[in-house]
This record gives sequence, C-alpha cells and structure tokens, in this order.
Amino acid sequence: MPSPPSPYTVAIPNASLTTLHDKLQAATFCDELENTTAEDAWERGTPLSEVQRLTKYWRNGFDWRKQESCLNGLPNYVQRIEVDGFDPLDVHFVWQKSEVAEAVPLLFVHGCTCETVLLARSCVC
Repeated sequence: MPSPPSPYTVAIPNASLTTLHDKLQAATFCDELENTTAEDAWERGTPLSEVQRLTKYWRNGFDWRKQESCLNGLPNYVQRIEVDGFDPLDVHFVWQKSEVAEAVPLLFVHGCTCETVLLARSCVC
C-alpha cells in the first residue's frame, strides 16, 4: 500500500537564486543572424532582442519570493510513485478538495512548473 501524499512547500534556496543571478549577469550573446528580417526572425530561432529582454527581466525584474508565496497559497503535495524498472519518482500536484460533497474530482496534470504558476495566478495571485 503506497504512503499518503505529503504536503509540499516551494522553497528555492537563496544559494540557487544567487547562482542563477550570477549566471544571468555573466551571460554573453552571439550576434543576430545576418539578413534576418522582423518577418523571419522567429523562424530562425528566438530573436536576440527577445533573449536579451528576458535575461534582463529574469535578472532584475522577476520576484522569486513573490512567486513562491503565490504557489504556496495552493494546497501542494508530493507523492512518491514507484514503477517497475525505474527509479522512484516524486510527483508534485495541487490537491484542492471541493466543498461540494458529491463533486466529481478533476485531475490537472502539469508537465512543467509554468503550468502550476498559471493555475496559481487564477486561484491565488
């Protein structure tokens, strides 16, 4: 019998945020591809100006602690799943129980953290 889900708190260590900031600060960028027009820039990859804009935002504008607070406003859990032939996997999920006694449960499965952030914004932030 599997163990019950465990409560989970998003808590990014300060050292990890410092490392990320340092890497973003040290980022160098290659030149834009020659003969690239605004119409075909995205077909060749992400335009240099967009990469630079996003790098600046993640370095100076994104508030990690605010996002943690928003995410932690949701009922976060983690469940260890064991599958034969694989290492155990800790699966994160938000378990929001309905106040309606006979409600049909819904399962939102996310493939990346950004989907959880979008859920948090619609519920908490």
